[in-house]
Amino acid sequence: MANWWHSQVSFFTIGLIFLFGAVVSTCTGKTLARFRGVVDRNKEPREFWWTVAFYYLAAIFSFYCHLYGRPW
Repeated sequence: MANWWHSQVSFFTIGLIFLFGAVVSTCTGKTLARFRGVVDRNKEPREFWWTVAFYYLAAIFSFYCHLYGRPW
């Protein structure tokens, strides 16, 4: 299991999961936030967009690690 985490394919898979979550959240207007459950775009727009932005940034970082290797 430790070898899977260190492989380049794992970063691509994690990036796809984050990207899928960000796109679905953007389209539906609902997202899952840590310790808060479901956040609606109309009721709490600030929390919603911060969470979606985190999903997109995590996806970009994972794809970067997949393409160029880990920065650490």
